[in-house]
Amino acid sequence: MGQQEEAEKIKGDVSKTTSEHAGDLGGAMGGGCSPALATQASSTFAAVQNVASQITTALSGLGVGSLLGMDDSLKKIYDNAKTTNQQALYNEYVAEKNYVTNKYGSGLDLISKGTTEYNDLLVNRYKALGNNELVELNTKHVEINNLIMDFIKVIGEQNIAVTNMQKVMEDVVEDNKHLLNAINGGKSDLYTFNRKSMYESKLKESVENWTLIPGIIYWTLVILWVCIVMFYLKNVTLISVGILIGLILYPYFSTPVFLWVLEIIQSIWNFIFMAVHNRISA
Repeated sequence: MGQQEEAEKIKGDVSKTTSEHAGDLGGAMGGGCSPALATQASSTFAAVQNVASQITTALSGLGVGSLLGMDDSLKKIYDNAKTTNQQALYNEYVAEKNYVTNKYGSGLDLISKGTTEYNDLLVNRYKALGNNELVELNTKHVEINNLIMDFIKVIGEQNIAVTNMQKVMEDVVEDNKHLLNAINGGKSDLYTFNRKSMYESKLKESVENWTLIPGIIYWTLVILWVCIVMFYLKNVTLISVGILIGLILYPYFSTPVFLWVLEIIQSIWNFIFMAVHNRISA
């Protein structure tokens, strides 16, 4: 039923009841306190109360609720639901504590027994949570350690590749020296130059392939550091500028330095993990 139809129905019920009991109400107002008067007054007020009950029921339903402020009612319902949700965990905690503490009886010894059991329950629960957190911490440690090891392997393989290519180049130069004695004229120098250029090109391509992924990661971290320190934190000082210059010039110096830094980071990370592990296990 719509809101307008519900309102019209209520209006019709009020008019009908007023017409039916108008005589009774007039008699009640004009006489004394006789039994007939009491009967008429009771009948009149009962009819009025019946209509009032219908109005209350209609107003509490879906038909005319919005006419009297449905938004306020819905907000109250939402506030009550939110409060109930916030109190749910606390109520569960209180109920559990009362149940476990008093489930053996109300005597002092029985309550002490229930309290001991409840304390054991809390200890086991928090111990389980701590173990779960320790497992998660250990998993993160393994993941980070594996990542560092991957970096070390990549850089180590890069150094091996460079060393091998240098040995190849040395062998090529040595071979060309022997060819120089066997070949007359300037053709030997041309052959040596071509072969050296070819191997130098292969060496350059190999180094670029090995350093591509670490280079992308390195410059990404440098850009992230600049965005956080200099732009977000606005920490533009001589020290930060010097660090930035060092980070920019670092890739052009020596890759063993980067390998040495990774090993230090791994050692620090292992030390922190062992300290946290011993702290939690104690």
